Amino acid sequence: MRIINWFNTHPKETMSCKQVCTEIGVTSQEKKKMVMYLLENLFFDEFLIEIQGKYKLNGLGTLAVGTFERRSNGKNSFVPEDGGNSLFVAERNSMHAMNGDKVKVQILARRKGKTPEAEVIEILERANNIFIGVLSVGKNHAFLLTDSKILANDIFIPNNKLRGAKDGQKVVVKITEWPEKANNPKGEIIDVLGYAGDNTTEMHAILAEFVFF
Repeated sequence: MRIINWFNTHPKETMSCKQVCTEIGVTSQEKKKMVMYLLENLFFDEFLIEIQGKYKLNGLGTLAVGTFERRSNGKNSFVPEDGGNSLFVAERNSMHAMNGDKVKVQILARRKGKTPEAEVIEILERANNIFIGVLSVGKNHAFLLTDSKILANDIFIPNNKLRGAKDGQKVVVKITEWPEKANNPKGEIIDVLGYAGDNTTEMHAILAEFVFF
């Protein structure tokens, strides 16, 4: 919902219904009435507070530090280092943090009856972002295809980072960056294990699991 997203991204703002309509681009009288109705419901849900006819996020989300847990099904979570309950982190609020990263989050205002959420605002310390998978090489680039339970996205690998690896080989890749607007992380090959399915390759893959993880 645009209203919820707006208040979550402007936690210090106090706005009237008219101002909210302007901010989210609502112009028709019918839609303005709907905005008023939604604001009143968000107030009763304790998502918003009312101050002299204007609305504000109910409690500026507090900051916390802890560990980010990534899951390929999108059910990412934040585990506070102080031992508090874990919080859901939507992918759009993850800053592409990787599993095990130490992060700082803002705890978002909670709607009554909804799962509490957090948004990553800073990655403090990177974990060991290394994955094993099968290489798929195209004309101008390659991808590492993983079966990881913590990463749903294939890893993009520029041709100058292949280290001579060939299509269909099992390789070890380190993620080097994940641009904010990119769907896939970017990485480089750090070891070539051999062709997938070969007994020696699979043995090397098992050994690599112990070395890198």
